[in-house]
Amino acid sequence: MSSLQSVVASLQVLQSQNYIIIAGMAGVCYDYFLTLGREVNLIWGKSWSIMSTLYVVVRLICF
Repeated sequence: MSSLQSVVASLQVLQSQNYIIIAGMAGVCYDYFLTLGREVNLIWGKSWSIMSTLYVVVRLICF
């Protein structure tokens, strides 16, 4: 019976970790879509500069 309880406890920990990961991903996606309009106006709507290039590189690395 003790091994069954440890399995259940392990599954509960894994489920909690999954909820935390999903909440974090939801926060990142929310921030991305919240700032997408500004990104289009400030980066993609103007001519390329060194700052635009650096922004795109950092954005691709982090996302």
